[in-house]
Amino acid sequence: SQFAIIITGDHSQSDLASAEEASVDLDEVLAEFQVVKAGGKWQSGDDLMVCPNMRAAQIYLRSESSNLRQQVVDRLLESDGIDQVMWCEAGLEIDDSEDTTFHVATRDRGSLSFRSTGAERARGIDHFGGQWCWEGDLRALDATVDLEGRLSCGDYPNAFERVATSFSRQSGSLWVTARLGREFCLPGTSCNSRGSHGSLHSLDSTSPLIVAGLPDAIALPDHIRTVDVVPLCLDILDLQSEYAVGASHVTR
Repeated sequence: SQFAIIITGDHSQSDLASAEEASVDLDEVLAEFQVVKAGGKWQSGDDLMVCPNMRAAQIYLRSESSNLRQQVVDRLLESDGIDQVMWCEAGLEIDDSEDTTFHVATRDRGSLSFRSTGAERARGIDHFGGQWCWEGDLRALDATVDLEGRLSCGDYPNAFERVATSFSRQSGSLWVTARLGREFCLPGTSCNSRGSHGSLHSLDSTSPLIVAGLPDAIALPDHIRTVDVVPLCLDILDLQSEYAVGASHVTR
């Protein structure tokens, strides 16, 4: 075939409750802390900078003390609009490192700590070859592992890899997601009227992929992500790609 066509989207949408019921105002949730005014810069005495983006938000801590972080996490989990609170320790970027531990805390499904690891220590391997060990409650990410060590996440597809690649030197100290039907809003603003996205939930995350005219030598894997679109295009053009289609972006 002379031409190949790829059609996809970067996300899907989950339904929201009414604008009044949907709103989760993190400034209100974190009222006991000094929060930077929206769009402002750090001022003396500020504790937190809150950056909401629809159904997810990043929270920057002025001090990286574990005591402040735990206070913020505890307060966030008191809100019925919060689904998950996530942070990492002992490293800020993933680079074939087993030194970074990721944490996911929930209000009613327990807490989970996990890290990328080598095959000899792995408790489970995801659909893309990512190797993981963990402690705590897999329900925090709706994850299960079968007798052969295959790791799957139901409501939060590919959650281990997505959480692990969400942190960098520019990202917030904490990531927060909203429960279904809820969205983060700033004071004086309103939520979207019908649908939104941005969380780890499958209803926010799963978009279609329509492909036609692939060369005979290229076959799509059973599980595919948005990050596979670029290497797929490069494969079609017979160009080199840093990642193979369907390969882990954490474990190499």
